Amino acid sequence: MRSPVTASVWPIAVEAGERVRTGQTIVVLEAMKSEVVVVAPGEGIVERLHCMPGGLVMAGQNLVTLRVAL
Repeated sequence: MRSPVTASVWPIAVEAGERVRTGQTIVVLEAMKSEVVVVAPGEGIVERLHCMPGGLVMAGQNLVTLRVAL
């Protein structure tokens, strides 16, 4: 999953190894005093986090790697 905007990372709502469902909040970003909630596009398992709370991410940067759940 990639960041839709250049932003600061606020809470990360998942951990590596966690199973997520469609529409579940993954991470909240703050861009120009607006919250951007990034949600899971489908069911899967969080394989890896590529960001950390308080960090800066660029538009298009990887936030989380999800493995599709079968």
